[in-house]
Amino acid sequence: MFLTHFRMALRHLRKHAYYTGLNLLGLGLGLASVLLIGMYVRHELSYDRFHEAADRIYRVAKFEPVSSYLGNNGFAVTPAPLEPELEAQFPGVEAATQVQRWTSAMSSGSVRSDESGLAATPGFFEVFSFELEETEASEPLSAPGNVVLTRSLAEKLFGAEPAVGKVLSAAGEADLTVVGVMEDVPATSHLKFDFVVSMSSDRWHTRNLERGEWDSSNYVTYVRLHAGASVPEFERQLGGLAREKLAGLSYYQENPDRISSYFAQPLTRIHLHSRLNFELGRNGNASVVMLFGTIGLLILLLAAFNYINLATAKALTRIREAGVRKALGASRGQLVRQFLAESVVLSMAALVLAAVAVEMALPWFGEVSGRALGWGQAGPASVLVLLGLGLAVGVAAGGYPALVLASADPKRMMVGSGTTGARSRLRNALVVAQFAVAVGLIAGALVVERQLGFIQNAALGVDREHLVVVPMRNDDIRERYETVREELMRSPAIVDVTASRSNPTNIISQSGATGWEGAEEGQRIEVYNSPVAPNFTEVLGIRVVEGQALNAPGVPRAGMLINEEMKRQLGWDVAVGRNFEFQGMELTVAGVMEDFNFLPYRQQLAPLAVYQSTRWVSQFLIRIQGQQTEEALAHIGEVVSASAPEYPFTYRFLDDAYDAMYQSERRLGDLFAVFTLLALVIACLGLVGLASFAAARRNKEMSVRKVLGASALGIVALLSRDFLALIAISLGIGLPVAWYFASDWLEGFAYRAPLGVGVFALAAVAVLVLGLASVAWQSVRVARSNAAEMLRTE
Repeated sequence: MFLTHFRMALRHLRKHAYYTGLNLLGLGLGLASVLLIGMYVRHELSYDRFHEAADRIYRVAKFEPVSSYLGNNGFAVTPAPLEPELEAQFPGVEAATQVQRWTSAMSSGSVRSDESGLAATPGFFEVFSFELEETEASEPLSAPGNVVLTRSLAEKLFGAEPAVGKVLSAAGEADLTVVGVMEDVPATSHLKFDFVVSMSSDRWHTRNLERGEWDSSNYVTYVRLHAGASVPEFERQLGGLAREKLAGLSYYQENPDRISSYFAQPLTRIHLHSRLNFELGRNGNASVVMLFGTIGLLILLLAAFNYINLATAKALTRIREAGVRKALGASRGQLVRQFLAESVVLSMAALVLAAVAVEMALPWFGEVSGRALGWGQAGPASVLVLLGLGLAVGVAAGGYPALVLASADPKRMMVGSGTTGARSRLRNALVVAQFAVAVGLIAGALVVERQLGFIQNAALGVDREHLVVVPMRNDDIRERYETVREELMRSPAIVDVTASRSNPTNIISQSGATGWEGAEEGQRIEVYNSPVAPNFTEVLGIRVVEGQALNAPGVPRAGMLINEEMKRQLGWDVAVGRNFEFQGMELTVAGVMEDFNFLPYRQQLAPLAVYQSTRWVSQFLIRIQGQQTEEALAHIGEVVSASAPEYPFTYRFLDDAYDAMYQSERRLGDLFAVFTLLALVIACLGLVGLASFAAARRNKEMSVRKVLGASALGIVALLSRDFLALIAISLGIGLPVAWYFASDWLEGFAYRAPLGVGVFALAAVAVLVLGLASVAWQSVRVARSNAAEMLRTE
């Protein structure tokens, strides 16, 4: 029986190849989109869940009640003495560790590699379950100078030779002894590193421990709780720890409102839900995951609506067929099974088509999403869910018309009559839903693209073209700054050279200041700051709107420049000559810089000060001739490598660094645009199919109208009118919803493009034009057909 239904289903699908193709393409695109989005969502949700007892691992973070840094009072870094305190005084803690970022140029013989790793205390491999594949030490991170390499780095440095026991040269550090090799870090770890060096190798951590410096936070702390330990009790104990340790310090006795507090973050929530200052890496975004999950669901619904719509419409052409079968003795169950078989076979074929499309699209999708995605991210459970979805869509598409036709009166079916009003209303509702979703997605994609364009083209206040950022990798370069600068300037490809501690498009150093002329008692201002070389503003093209630049004649070495925002917040009418004290330095304002964007566009403009000091700079900012890039880079590499031969030469263009700040938004925009296009294609495919059915059902009427003198344009308008009315209704539903969500998304930016009606008008026009084109294509075919031939066949 099953084989009979299967063969009949294949025969029917082949006979109606046009509609079968529309259904396959629409449903296949929808399922492929859901597969890709599902892989991405599953990847994001699986971060850090590979650790044993991941649900018992927490990060201890800090909340500063007054200090707001980058608009955030939460900090991922904590004091060095926190870890031993947790292990000694908190009974619920099974193991604890502290880590910090550690970058080093490592070499073994002639092989040299610039790597990013971690420094960690001995409890690292007790808290986390990264697998140690090779080691001879019970506590590999217990002694200074010990390092554990990932498998990839070990093979890169030593090839097929055993790595354990080998000694590595680390630029600027003491030699490191390899005491272990671990598995490569999974892609779904929020900790990204190529090696782990013992924290005792860092003299600053040792000093902070010995001095008990609870007011200096530089390390990220993790704990693993005992099974059954009370998390609320652990958090209660954490809440009072900072006050206990800081209350005795003189500063906090005078400013008790500034005492920080600690709180616990579940490990598995860090990637998507943590937005603290000084995170160890770039985290994901739960809102983006939810957005794409929603888009995936909407696209699946679009595809399902298409399929159901076309199936119910097609059922109208099979009324006589069903009536004949019932008259010849076919039972209701047999009719239902036959219709379901056709629908399920087509949905399973669409699933196969979707799998092929996903296999072809995975490399592109992985690159655009910035994630290493593959079928492994789908997982057995996801595959079963997808099979279930395909089956459910098939049953839904075939079930409704099957039950309606199987329940109808055979006599009425034999003459081709039946009640179609309810089914027409259902189809109309689904068309409205489809295009409401489509216009909403188009409007959203346009808003995202417009905001990204606004950010990219906004006046930065810095001339970032042809500006190369080169890190100073050792103290020798810093101490010899003027000499190295002169060597760099010998090339005609170099326009000018300056230096700073921070990237000028992302100055993150911030200090609180309380001493300045006119300050009231207790008044405080948070100032972003950076030491710079005297010609900083000149090389970067930053305008000085009041006073003089730092390299102007007569400007004292203790001179500083502030931005216009700082002047506004301090309430100064004239800033030049004012004295200002912070970070133990007494400085005098030499000039006021025009405001420039040194923070991400999600952050409000903030006070900024730059002051002369090449002692603390960390990177060259080199303006090069635009037509001599290769010559300039070759010369820079030669000079810098001569001063720091132990380090590989690295550089970055400032405009690339700026663009990287908005990489996640750019990826969001690209993916949004692609899936919006797919949603629109699916909706239009459905409309083409429905227009075909509508035209076929009204062949006789249109032929009579043509015989009676109706014009081709009139027939096109008549056939298109109902569909355009449905699209107009969908615009009235989709556009207000899109406006609401677009406004909410833009609220996350301190600087944003205006949300005018133009974007939504463009989305509406796009949907109307594409919808009209989809319907008109079929309508024109009917209008241009031979009326006599059509009447003869009818």
